[in-house]
Amino acid sequence: QLATMTFGTSIPEVKSSAILTPLGVDAEGALTLTWKDTASASLLFTIRACTPENSVIMCDKGYVRIHGQAHCPDRMTVSRASTDRGKFVAEEFSFPLPKLKRGLSVNYPNSEGMVYQVEAVEKCIRDGLLECPEYPLEESLSIMKIMDIYRQQVGVTYPSESSNCSVS
Repeated sequence: QLATMTFGTSIPEVKSSAILTPLGVDAEGALTLTWKDTASASLLFTIRACTPENSVIMCDKGYVRIHGQAHCPDRMTVSRASTDRGKFVAEEFSFPLPKLKRGLSVNYPNSEGMVYQVEAVEKCIRDGLLECPEYPLEESLSIMKIMDIYRQQVGVTYPSESSNCSVS
């Protein structure tokens, strides 16, 4: 999602590899997305190791590091290139997570940040919107197409895609 938020919803060239479990689950993998003559993104994931869950967007004048948890970050650092090669001037920004209502809890670190998503959906429903302006259907479909290409390249299939799958 960060790649399409950054580079747009056109479908990039996708190159993928993965390590599958004996059950066909992609336990870890890598995707390289390339938007012709524009940009590229390298995405890595794993369920086999504990990772920092950082995201980095590199630009010609510096980079942005979005500090984990990846699903609900609360901090980022903008590093601007100085005149000395390899030297940067960093500025950190914090985004406090909302407080949960009494009695509510979350299963994963920083998941209280998902409240923002819930509030956005509630606002769309109140306003009679069929999609959220911050995350339109076009972006969802683009991500699904990228994921379908990835799954085809690495050999991940879902039970519903099997011709011998039956629903009771």
